Amino acid sequence: MKKINKKDRKEIIESMKKVINAKKDIDLATHLGIIPQIIAAFKRRGDLSFYKRIFEFCIKHNASIDWPAADMGKMYIGAGFSPDSAAEAVCEAAIPYCTPEELKYVNMVLGVLRGVNEQDKNSLMTNIASFHQHCQERRAIDQGYLEDLKKNIQKQERGEGNIKKAQDC
Repeated sequence: MKKINKKDRKEIIESMKKVINAKKDIDLATHLGIIPQIIAAFKRRGDLSFYKRIFEFCIKHNASIDWPAADMGKMYIGAGFSPDSAAEAVCEAAIPYCTPEELKYVNMVLGVLRGVNEQDKNSLMTNIASFHQHCQERRAIDQGYLEDLKKNIQKQERGEGNIKKAQDC
């Protein structure tokens, strides 16, 4: 099976580090409870077993699984799978990390997507794509707000903020 290219594997690690504000691979390894060599091996060789940790990480941090799932999809398609077969393989890999509540909705969606009514199927896919875009935009806005808030707090701690300290009043 074709593996994900080294550049994409490094981007996955960098994305994970951004989620937890880690600067180094060793910080991510400590967070995951693994030795740093496992991360280095993933970056070098693209071991599929590391994807389990990526999905667990995404669930734990309520992060989107879009990037690991997209990369897995590319890998399956590169190995000769059809897009539908690749999507099914990615879903099977992700399902063990769903909560029972999430799994209930996954099964509902799959029921519609695998049904015979093309109009329902197309409507659902359009609505999911639209809602997903909205969520991504909202997440970007929220992330920008949090970054600004962190910067302002740091400025205040250094005494550079516009807010006066209690003893200055």
